[in-house]
Amino acid sequence: MALSPVFIGIFALFFTCTCTGKISIKIAQGDIVVYPNNSFIVRKVGLYSSYKSSFAVYASFPITKYMYFQLSQILGNIINMYKNENSNPILLASSSLNDFIQFDQFKNDLSTLKNLLFQGNSSHLFVIDDNQVKTIQVLNKTQMYLGRLTDNNRQVDKFMKPDSLPLMYVAERIKLLQTQAKLRYLHETLSDIVDGKLNFNYFSIHEQHLVFELLHTISGKTIVFNRLYEQEFLKRTLITQNIHFVCLNNDHFQNISEHDFIGNLIITNGFQLPIYSPSNTFDVYELYTLPSVTNGYLYQINGLPRFFGLNSQNQAIIEWSSEEEKLCLFDKEVLCKGIPLVSSMFHSSCLVQLLTDNFSTGCQFDRALVETVSAKCIAEALWAISSNDTMNCTYINTHREEDSNNAKFFKNESVVISRVALLEIPCYSTVFCSYLKMHGFCKPIDIRMAIKGESKSFNNSTLNLTNTEVGKVGEASYLKERMFFVEDVKTFLDDSDPLKKFYVPRLIRRFIPVLSFIIAIFLAFILIYCHCSRRQRMKVRRRKAFKKVQTSRYLRTKKYPNKHDKYDIEL
Repeated sequence: MALSPVFIGIFALFFTCTCTGKISIKIAQGDIVVYPNNSFIVRKVGLYSSYKSSFAVYASFPITKYMYFQLSQILGNIINMYKNENSNPILLASSSLNDFIQFDQFKNDLSTLKNLLFQGNSSHLFVIDDNQVKTIQVLNKTQMYLGRLTDNNRQVDKFMKPDSLPLMYVAERIKLLQTQAKLRYLHETLSDIVDGKLNFNYFSIHEQHLVFELLHTISGKTIVFNRLYEQEFLKRTLITQNIHFVCLNNDHFQNISEHDFIGNLIITNGFQLPIYSPSNTFDVYELYTLPSVTNGYLYQINGLPRFFGLNSQNQAIIEWSSEEEKLCLFDKEVLCKGIPLVSSMFHSSCLVQLLTDNFSTGCQFDRALVETVSAKCIAEALWAISSNDTMNCTYINTHREEDSNNAKFFKNESVVISRVALLEIPCYSTVFCSYLKMHGFCKPIDIRMAIKGESKSFNNSTLNLTNTEVGKVGEASYLKERMFFVEDVKTFLDDSDPLKKFYVPRLIRRFIPVLSFIIAIFLAFILIYCHCSRRQRMKVRRRKAFKKVQTSRYLRTKKYPNKHDKYDIEL
């Protein structure tokens, strides 16, 4: 049985919508991928989560009556020393020997205070999930005290006023310390908290590690990081800090001994943690553009973000601007203070078109005077090279070996580098070209060399062209085993019409899905029209045949009225 034209038209329409409904992101597997047709390189950085959950970590420090009086005396001396706002602490300290001794005693008092509060008492860490506060019974007692904070503060002020030292008043006054006499431990911590500067000075290294493990377990990510990353993780995810003093024995303050506890100094740390799931996790890449030399000019894509994130499940993309980059730490786990803008892959930005098509009409290309070679150090000992011609270079292995006569020598060999290449140079090795020298030890910088060989500085880094010492002694292997070439970049422009070849194919490719959709609808309407026309013609023919039969019967009945017409045609 033949398929109905209507069904065929609907099927064609559905097929077109299905094929054009999802964009394919062309990111190959691997840490570093070269796209020679579009002149850019992407390097896998890590993961980013667009969903964050809030948590609070509290640090509680027990305070005894003895510690309270020590705190009152030391901080009272601080206020008296800086009572006169016109006085200069440095001049006070250096005016006379007596003042200097007092200033030195002041520093000792600060050190004593730090020891009283932190070295003699280990902090007790506990966590509150903003969605599960009522389920944590361990915190019931502390929550009760926090709920009575206003009443307790009144009682604390009552006992502290005779000493002229309200605790919160001191915390506000500490921020006035702007000289070398400024406290480096507790006072600095309290001052930073009051000023909104977030830190963990009151935590030991071991306690910071415990907080990091606790928060990282909550976020659901199991990646091993070093100690420096732990500190950066806490700094990036910490969004608020508050300090409170909760008085526990305020009713019988005068009758308790000096070793009894009178309350807790509680520092509240608010965190925003990334929560990882397939729907909100983005693969983050770093992008490097390579110039393409055509007809005596250098063309390079302009306006691309340095970092971008992709979520293939939701067809979503993140493009970090230069200002947003400053708020993020791009590592195996990308951490940001703010939330970057997440957009759909269906918007026609330059980056989206580069990742989905071979050509792009939404990109801007800069044209400059021809440069001999452009080299980018995109990773440790890994260089991306783009030049207007192949280069004959010399590879020098600076690993010194000793022969039987104890003579030291270098290894070197000649290599040919294509127009576009991804070159891995062993550590402590160097590649010399006409106007370029590349080391095996480097950090990400952008270096472009002019045709005459002058050096240009980018990001405060200058490449020396001549008479430069090679690297120190170290192990290295031959360059041929660590060298990878890619095909030459295709030219974007032709000799006759620079814009014709560049824009026309891109314009056609951009509107292929739309044209396919319009053609499918047009074909469906044609099929429906043909089907309806055929049925209409059949109806007209049947009506004519019926009318002809009726006329024939009428004439025969009139000619032979008494005879049965055996030639009647029954319809």
